[in-house]
Amino acid sequence: MLRNHSPHDVLTQVPENNNWRSKTFVLALKIERLMFLAAPTRENYLNEQTLRSRVQLLSRHLVRIRKRKNAIATLLAPNTA
Repeated sequence: MLRNHSPHDVLTQVPENNNWRSKTFVLALKIERLMFLAAPTRENYLNEQTLRSRVQLLSRHLVRIRKRKNAIATLLAPNTA
């Protein structure tokens, strides 16, 4: 999956994102670890037929967690307006 990945133009045009390959690799390792920990069995973890759907489910879950953390941080942040 990563082999076919190329970043959106906006990612490569921002100086802070010039190392998108290493960031993508680190993210892939984190996702791999989470998928391993979430798999009920070794066979389930190694099943390539369900790989795409498992990655999508995990990604959606991580996005929900990030949104929830951002919402909490926004609520707890002091008003600077």
